[in-house]
Amino acid sequence: MPARIMSCRFPASLHYLTPLRHFVQAFCVDALETEAWEEQVYQLQLAVSELATNIIRHAYRDLPPESVEVAGTGDTSEVILEFWDTGSAFVRPPPALPELVKLAEGGYGSYLIQQCVDDVRYERDGERNYWRLEKRFGERGGA
Repeated sequence: MPARIMSCRFPASLHYLTPLRHFVQAFCVDALETEAWEEQVYQLQLAVSELATNIIRHAYRDLPPESVEVAGTGDTSEVILEFWDTGSAFVRPPPALPELVKLAEGGYGSYLIQQCVDDVRYERDGERNYWRLEKRFGERGGA
């Protein structure tokens, strides 16, 4: 079966997180041609939710919110999602679990994203932030 391709643009608003998660789930089921990887699809949805929340809350913190572009490719063993936004650049913290005594709520997004996908990449592409999440399914894919 040929690879599936999808793209969408959504306003940088927390109101769009649920539709985005549903969109990712539907894309995964279509690309993977099965619902058998429910746990791994959920992990990808969680990573997408955390990433989109970080973009909305942090990249657009001092800027008027615009939109977030999402593109995806997938087949029966892998889904790759790419995100672009025009918010402030991301300053990457070290990939470690934050100290629990210092954080009552929040601050876990980057760690969760890294735990939920097989590969996460970030770069500043001119005036835009670019994120790439890769999730492999099956025996090689995460837990």
